[in-house]
Amino acid sequence: MIAFISNYPTPQKIYLFNLLYENLKDEIIFFFTDFSNPKRESWKKYIDEINFPYEIIESQRILNKFSKDIGSILILKKIPDLKKFKKVVISGGLNILEFQIAKSLLNLKIPYFLWIESFNLREGNSLFLPFRYLIRKFLFNNAISVICGSKMSLEHAKRLGAKNVILNWTSFNIYKFDYNKLHNGNFLKMLFVGRLIRRKRIFDILKALKGLYEYKLDIVGSGHLYDKLRNYVQKNKLCVEFKGEVDYEKMSEIYKNYDILILPSESEVFGYVVIEAIMSSLAVIVSNQVGAKDFVREDFHFKVGDIKILRQKILKLRDHNLRNELVHYSKELVLKHAKPEDWVNRFIKALRGQ
Repeated sequence: MIAFISNYPTPQKIYLFNLLYENLKDEIIFFFTDFSNPKRESWKKYIDEINFPYEIIESQRILNKFSKDIGSILILKKIPDLKKFKKVVISGGLNILEFQIAKSLLNLKIPYFLWIESFNLREGNSLFLPFRYLIRKFLFNNAISVICGSKMSLEHAKRLGAKNVILNWTSFNIYKFDYNKLHNGNFLKMLFVGRLIRRKRIFDILKALKGLYEYKLDIVGSGHLYDKLRNYVQKNKLCVEFKGEVDYEKMSEIYKNYDILILPSESEVFGYVVIEAIMSSLAVIVSNQVGAKDFVREDFHFKVGDIKILRQKILKLRDHNLRNELVHYSKELVLKHAKPEDWVNRFIKALRGQ
């Protein structure tokens, strides 16, 4: 019997876990630890799509209110009874809660696996940074295997002492976004999707656009930087429109209207929007700190904060033939490495030690 412990049941996870359950049936039970996340309110409706057995582990949220982008960690109120399980998968924020579970499992002599996307210690709120190194070192050192969602997360696990690492690229329902189109013309319809917070570095896109013509950038998302971003756009007379939050169910239609997605984040655990955009036939430009950069051709990565290089890459993509070339390259990689059914098969093999 396998226990799979995760934090919030996002629509991406629910889709994968439904597939995993279809294959393992009574061999697996899921546990969720984070039903109180204020950032996930709009996703509660997806709980109705769960087709697998699950339980909720009671946890307490500790907030860092000293930051505008409020961060938090979870602590277990009570250690769940895991004695009946032969194996356990732990995923989530790799913080105190996951440490509590892992320590309990070691006391019970039950082996555990980690499923991670994280690739650096700076992710999340800075208040909790001192704990992160010690906790992750403990988690990685004692795991039977660490199943990693990107090449960067695999290297991160190795650096912190993981004995056995397995690359299983992050997936979700990629078919929902599958749309084929040919790019034409040199007018650029560009898109950013994400929260309007500092680590997303949206100002870098705006600065790169200064002085350019024949483009339009739409920004989908909300956050505390909205007023500052809007003022910058107005002051510099940029052709930028703020679309606000868009329901996840509508995003597959939204992507169809654009040529390019730009994700300049200083730290992006994975970046589902990259795969969504690729499957929707957008060319993608990413910073070198985005987990999903594995699926973007290397000459369209740029170093975080290098606005000059970002601008050059935007200008290169006025060539519609190049955009078509990049879409073909990236979509081929996604379909080769990140199909959800392949993710499930690789995950099951890892659990069975194959």
